[in-house]
Amino acid sequence: MANKKFQIGLCMAGAVSAGAYTAGVMDYLVEALNEWESRRGMDDVPSHEVCIPIMGGASAGGMTALLTATIINNPIKPVDLPKPGHLMDEHLENKLYNGWVDLTGPDMFSKMLETDDFENGKVISLLNSKFIDEVADRMLQSNVSEWRETPAYFKSNKETPVKIFTTLTNLEGFAYYAGMKGAGRKDKYYMDVHNDYACFEVMDDQVKSSGKAWIPLDFRGGKYLKTAKDAAMATGAFPIGLAPRMLTREVKFVQNIPWFQNIFANTPLANNVITTLNVDGGVINNEPFEKVRYLLNEAIATRDKLPFDNPQESNETCAALENLNCSPNTFENTVLMIDPFPSAKKKEFKFDKDVFSAVPKTLSAMLS
Repeated sequence: MANKKFQIGLCMAGAVSAGAYTAGVMDYLVEALNEWESRRGMDDVPSHEVCIPIMGGASAGGMTALLTATIINNPIKPVDLPKPGHLMDEHLENKLYNGWVDLTGPDMFSKMLETDDFENGKVISLLNSKFIDEVADRMLQSNVSEWRETPAYFKSNKETPVKIFTTLTNLEGFAYYAGMKGAGRKDKYYMDVHNDYACFEVMDDQVKSSGKAWIPLDFRGGKYLKTAKDAAMATGAFPIGLAPRMLTREVKFVQNIPWFQNIFANTPLANNVITTLNVDGGVINNEPFEKVRYLLNEAIATRDKLPFDNPQESNETCAALENLNCSPNTFENTVLMIDPFPSAKKKEFKFDKDVFSAVPKTLSAMLS
């Protein structure tokens, strides 16, 4: 652990409106780390360092991860318990609170029942989703006039930007094929993959873009800000209840997503830009714990110059690193899961074969 920062990868699970819980955890975590940094060097204050180089999330968790990105270079004031009669007061000084609790006003239910979202007579979703655009436009930006240097607890080193990703459910999917050979013939067996990811890295004046899948999100200059807003709304587009979202990305950022190496190896995407139609990222992957773990392993492999260039190498290196992380003598990073609705132990399964029992069991299995 000498001269090494303890690294924490944050995984924020999907949570619908309980994203306010996730935002509260992040608010407390940032407050605690700020307090720690301000007291560093004092008596009885731990001297080791920690950093959060990676944040990944699904649905409300992905939205909160991107919202957290906007405060990395801005100060944030913690919200105290409200005084009697002030429960509904707005807190513009805290974006995590303001974005999830204040939203766009005290009466959100009537806004979600308005019908001005009908398009040519078509119902887009059960609830009016326009308030989400308003929140995204207001929240997913940084205050340039209050810009501050990236805190030490968001830096693994001076050159590496903070990485953030959200899961997406891609309704069209990415088509790919497996080559089949037999009886003197060569055929292509086509399949689709519907899991998708929007990957960003937060740029400041001291870091350089690492390229590959990572979209260089620049809150100060505004570059790729719209892409981030669209990704935040896409990962939280609860199916049927909220409107699906379109997301436009440069193909280079999609084809280099680390978990798609085999998908695009023989079926590269055409053109330079791709637009996808997406619903809630939690439909496909509501707790991307393993993705955050993979990225932590990749960062360590890069630092220590370990093989990680292809799936076989990355699998072997990940296995070796995970063994090291199981020992208290070499334990140097962890994934922290923020999940308002953690899974519970399964109840006893009832073996009913009638259709009224089988249908809900089938839906439950598909969701799982």
